[in-house]
Parts: sequence; C-alpha cells; structure tokens
Amino acid sequence: MLLMVSLILLNIIVVVTTYNLKRLSESFSSILNDRLLPSTEIALIQGYCYQNRLDLEDMVFNKSPERLKLHIQKNNRLIDSTFLAYRQSYFTEEETGHATQFKKALGEYRQHEARILQLLSINQAEQAKEVFYGNSQRAFAGMITELHQLSGIQLKVGKNLHAETGQNILVIKLVAYCSLCLSIFLAARLLGVLGIKPNLVTQKNG
Repeated sequence: MLLMVSLILLNIIVVVTTYNLKRLSESFSSILNDRLLPSTEIALIQGYCYQNRLDLEDMVFNKSPERLKLHIQKNNRLIDSTFLAYRQSYFTEEETGHATQFKKALGEYRQHEARILQLLSINQAEQAKEVFYGNSQRAFAGMITELHQLSGIQLKVGKNLHAETGQNILVIKLVAYCSLCLSIFLAARLLGVLGIKPNLVTQKNG
C-alpha cells in the first residue's frame, strides 16, 4: 500500500515538474520576444524620431542641404517598419492604448513636418520656424511621451515575468528535492522487500 502511494506521488511529481518546465520555457520566450526585442524596437523608433527632429531643425535654421529631406523620408520609412514589427509582439491593454496614441501623435507630427518642408520649398523660412516651435513642437513632445510610456511598461512587465520565472525555478527545485527523497525511500523499501541488506564496510585503524 505504501509503495503504491509512493508511486502515485512520483507520478504527481513528474506532472508538476513538466508543467513548471513548460511555464519556465514560456516565461523565457515571452521575456525575449515580448519584452527585450520590443524594448530595442522602441529605442530605435526614438532614435529615428530625434534624428528627424534634428535634421528638420537644420533645414529650418541653417538652410542645410536638400539631402536632409531624403534622410527624413528614409527615417520615416524605418519608423513605420519598426513600429509594424513592434506591433507583432504581445500587448497588454495599457500598451495597446499608448501604442494607439503614439500612432495618432506620429500622424499629427508628420502633418506639421510636411507643412514645414513645404514652407521651406517656397522660401517661407519665418513661417516654417513658427510651425517648428509651435504645433510641431507640441506634437513631437506628445509622440515622445507615448514612447517613454511604452518603455516604462516594458520594464514593469519584464520585472513581473522575471519574478514569475524565479517562482517556477523555486518550484522545480522543491520538486527535485522531494523526488530525490522519495526515490531514496523507495529504494530502501525495495531492498527490504527483496530481503537485501546493505553491507557496511568499516575500516579499522591499523
């Protein structure tokens, strides 16, 4: 009867271990695919946005070459493709809200950006400066704020996943210790049933 109970316990241990190993694998996968990679993508988007802002400032105040306009257009394509890749990751409800707000702010900023470039093309530098420091600046600030919010969520959710991973590892350790103890017990019982007594070898000091 006792052996039967022990075998049942061993089966339970196997099930618990398998479940926690699966959870551990899922946690590591989520940390990589849904937190680390998206954090990198957010950082890239921020970098492209700031670079475009600096290029636009150069064009407005320093009459920089037309090639900066091509650089802005290239960065805009990179922002769109990176944000599209970012949207493929798992989103919490909070992330969905901020991602939507970022997309809205990005669209608004690009309208002002296009207006500034249009004014520059017809030599209306003073009006371009007004838009740059006015509506364009406010839209840019709103866009960056949403990116900062998304970065903060990545950190917060990542910490939760890390804590969950630690709990799974602790459970696996406890189950391993229980399995070892139970295996020793079963081995001792089996030796008893078979009538085998372990030989203890003692060494005498000569």
